[in-house]
Amino acid sequence: MDKPLQQLIDEIKKNLSLKKYDEALNSLNLIIKEDKKNLNVLSTIGDIHVIKGNLTEAVKIFDKIIEINPNLAVIYNNKGFCLLRMKNYDESIPNFQKAIHNKKDYHEAYNNLGIALMKVGSNSEAKNNFLNAVKYKENYFQAYNNLSTLALEENNFEDAIKYSNKSIEYNKKNVEAYNTLGLIFKKKGEFKASLTHFNNALEVNENYLPAIINIAKNYEELNDIDKAIELINKALEIQPENINSLSSLIYLKLKLCDWENLETLKKKLLGLCDISENKIMQPYYSLLLRDDNFLQKKIAIKWSKKYKKKLDNEKLQLKGKKKIKLGYFSSDFKAHAVATLIKSLFINHDKDKFELYGFNLSKKYLKESLDEKIIENFEDFFDCYEKKDFEIKKLCKSLDIDIGIDLNGYTKKSRSSIFKNKCTPIQINYLGFPGTMGDEVYDYIIADKTVIPEEDMENYSEKIIFMPNSFFPNSFKNRYLETNLKKEEFLLPNEKFIFCCFNNVIKINEFIVDIWSEILSSSENSILWLSIPSNTKQSKNILNEFDKRKVDLSRIFFSDKIEYQKYLERFKLADLFLDTFPYCGHTTSIEALNAGLPVLTLQGKSFQNRVSASLLKNLRLNELITTNKKEYIKLALDLCKDREKLKIIKSKLINQIELSSVFKNEIYTQNLEKAYHEAYDQFVNQKKISNIYLN
Repeated sequence: MDKPLQQLIDEIKKNLSLKKYDEALNSLNLIIKEDKKNLNVLSTIGDIHVIKGNLTEAVKIFDKIIEINPNLAVIYNNKGFCLLRMKNYDESIPNFQKAIHNKKDYHEAYNNLGIALMKVGSNSEAKNNFLNAVKYKENYFQAYNNLSTLALEENNFEDAIKYSNKSIEYNKKNVEAYNTLGLIFKKKGEFKASLTHFNNALEVNENYLPAIINIAKNYEELNDIDKAIELINKALEIQPENINSLSSLIYLKLKLCDWENLETLKKKLLGLCDISENKIMQPYYSLLLRDDNFLQKKIAIKWSKKYKKKLDNEKLQLKGKKKIKLGYFSSDFKAHAVATLIKSLFINHDKDKFELYGFNLSKKYLKESLDEKIIENFEDFFDCYEKKDFEIKKLCKSLDIDIGIDLNGYTKKSRSSIFKNKCTPIQINYLGFPGTMGDEVYDYIIADKTVIPEEDMENYSEKIIFMPNSFFPNSFKNRYLETNLKKEEFLLPNEKFIFCCFNNVIKINEFIVDIWSEILSSSENSILWLSIPSNTKQSKNILNEFDKRKVDLSRIFFSDKIEYQKYLERFKLADLFLDTFPYCGHTTSIEALNAGLPVLTLQGKSFQNRVSASLLKNLRLNELITTNKKEYIKLALDLCKDREKLKIIKSKLINQIELSSVFKNEIYTQNLEKAYHEAYDQFVNQKKISNIYLN
């Protein structure tokens, strides 16, 4: 060494205090050249690499120290911590265990081990380690935070509140605990209490990002979209590349029909997801962004890894028995599109061959909101909102459920974590989420050859159950083909051709408004009728967009919410339904068709924009399916100008409603039951799980 040892030590101390880590490393490396087994120096080098984020280098250094002295608890803990941050959870666990072996009261190692175990789904073991952490350090608030998070994950609200309060008792400025309390009360549906706790977090740290985002989500649920956007923008000022914030902002802007700077935001979001494994987007948002199955699968896979669970070692088995037990899981057993579409399925199931069990996952569920006839078709119906995942799995096991059907997927208020725990031997993704779950725990997805062409099967992690006709169920019985409603009730002109779109406002975007504007500009005797309340931010923004495109605003009509029966009858007043892209109508499409209203759709590449095409093909109305913008515009204009041609199509539609299996739920149910039998047979006979093709 050119410099005396003490001088180097002094320089190291000074540089560390000034956070000049590279300079400190240079001096430390000079010492280690002369003294290769200096544990203090090696340990400091490892710690600096951790600070700098060079985790792989830090692990190498800690391994060197272990070679020299395999009994240092702190080094095993430090190495485990690096592996934990690198998401090498399985590798981190034995290191924390060795740290504890060498130091029985090592509270930090117990806490870290608990985190790692939680990440691999060993929640019970995780809890024991967090409890050991506070046993050896009573005021260890970080461990109480983790106990609370764990309890919340399992819907154990009582314990979650208890542990958060305990954490705050030992650290009054614990923003994480305040935020967790906010999440607990939000999940309980107590928004006022939830906001109080989130705001408590901000009183400690006004820039605490999770609390800002959570408050924004609360305002969204209260339908104060402007306030929600204001908060999300604040979050993005603090952290411009936060995926949650970007996704939320895009979604909120779509809800408001505010498309300013939207394409830039979309590109930024997708770019961030591409370049970083740590940037993870909720898969539902991907359906609104792009017509891209490959992208959707990629995002779903990343999301599923975020919630990795450890499967039981036990081999789940099916017992050959007379009846197959079906478990239907949903947060939408209420006034919701899913319940509306599927209720006849429950009624028509063959009760001699199947037993039905319902698992409600929503706090807002009310038995009265479901037709009593539906309830009667379940062998038993369980309110599982406050049940923990492992409790639901235990319940499924006690009931001997054979097939679990997830009607939520990655939609709002989903509980895919239940299926992560493999709650039933066979698990199926059905109806709620039009895309892959990206997760091996789901065995099948129910589809048809239109929504998932065979050449697209590689973009799905599940095996495909190909229904013989449309995969889309419905419970309509053609009772809405006639109506006494008049156009005047909705201020609609009698003499005009009425284009309509009653799809959710988030499905309307710049691309489709460009198309609609061109159609309106080329058909002077037409109007466009949208299911958007008048005199709202959404309607004003929509009008502004049409104004930019030189469309006479008097030709845009809005419709306020009305009771469901009238809503269904309302379709009869329009001439042609204009579908959206890249997320087409699903329930609205079948509602329109049931009313005898033709649906013009633009078929894309992805599941979510091929549902209307699936319905139309099975109604023998292929002529209403277009594959590009030019075709879509031309056909809309042709049907507007040629009323006789449109009349023929309407007549054909009404005739097909009587003939097609699309409106024969009994046939649909029988086909689905065949699929369940085939899936059951593959499992029982230990066949390789494969795609199921129904004739």
